Amino acid sequence: MRLHMTEERKPSRLVEEYWDATERPQILDPMADEDRPRFRTLTVEDLASLPEPEWLVDNIVPAAAMTTLFGAPGAAKSFLALDIACSVATGSVFHGSETKPGKVLYCLGEGIRSLRYRIESWRLAHPAADVELLNKNLIVIAKTPHLLEAYDSSALLNTVADIGKVSLLIIDTLARALVGGDENSAQDVGLAINVCDRVRDQTGAATLLVHHTSAEGSKTRGSTALPGASDAMLKMTKDDVQHVITLTCTKMKDGEPFKPQFYTLQQYGHSAALVPKELVGGGERF
Repeated sequence: MRLHMTEERKPSRLVEEYWDATERPQILDPMADEDRPRFRTLTVEDLASLPEPEWLVDNIVPAAAMTTLFGAPGAAKSFLALDIACSVATGSVFHGSETKPGKVLYCLGEGIRSLRYRIESWRLAHPAADVELLNKNLIVIAKTPHLLEAYDSSALLNTVADIGKVSLLIIDTLARALVGGDENSAQDVGLAINVCDRVRDQTGAATLLVHHTSAEGSKTRGSTALPGASDAMLKMTKDDVQHVITLTCTKMKDGEPFKPQFYTLQQYGHSAALVPKELVGGGERF
């Protein structure tokens, strides 16, 4: 089912314009004999038989869940997001962690012209990666959809439906996805999260949201609704003196947080790629 998009594009709240009038849920007489909508119910025995949580990237990115990657400007968040995207698209090992291969939809709001050079650098840093799978499975939207607009949210869901099964949706950055809204509003952040949840319900896709830190630097910027809804929280910091980029896990809902990982940016071709700190060669570092 494709969602309806109005001809005239106007910012609007999803609550009122998300559904066609004919598609809105109907409240039926509970005493009526005809079939009516019901939620699926589970017994304790049913819960025990549910499958164990799965990983898209072992111990780092849970499958069919929401992960938030956050850090200050310049902390190499987009380099890591692209590294994860390319690793999942090709089924390559992500710095020691196995991946579950699949299609990746990468929504990038800035730096689209330099993206091809970053992908080139990733390929040079990972020469064994399957280039055909990368071309097939890494799909880019050259903007960040405005998740508070009915038009953009519907367009995103329709795009996902056209692609088919998507394993990972990346929104880079959440701030651009909330244009016209308020990062400090639990309602606005909640509406954006709801769109990501609908993509997951439609395809089973995990979501990776790239976001900024607060002014004091230790937490995500804006409403606490974001960390509350996230299944995993990954924080990046960069030491420009030592050229060390640190990835830490501040939340892992269904597993143990992984130990801090240390990287640096290594020159490859026209751009750079993340390399584990202990494997840095003699080339130029960013």
